[in-house]
Amino acid sequence: MRRWAIERYTPDSQLWHTEDRYEVVRDGEVVATEVHRQSPAGRWYSQAQAAQLYRDEGFMDVRLLRGFTHTPASVDDTLYCVLGVKPLISAE
Repeated sequence: MRRWAIERYTPDSQLWHTEDRYEVVRDGEVVATEVHRQSPAGRWYSQAQAAQLYRDEGFMDVRLLRGFTHTPASVDDTLYCVLGVKPLISAE
């Protein structure tokens, strides 16, 4: 099995696009190929945008954490998690 991958980024729209080609190789010869394209494949957000999306949905105590740790994110971190608390809605 062999995989070739291409990712393309469009900073203005904050989108990325992917193309993946999978090949089955037997005795040095490609016997099957599949190509998968996604455009867009996803979107990225700045820390400020991500935190604001949480606040816009009613989350409180919004925190940005470095990677998958409990360490606060620095402004230069590009891999981060957003945590927030959603207040309970009373059933009256």
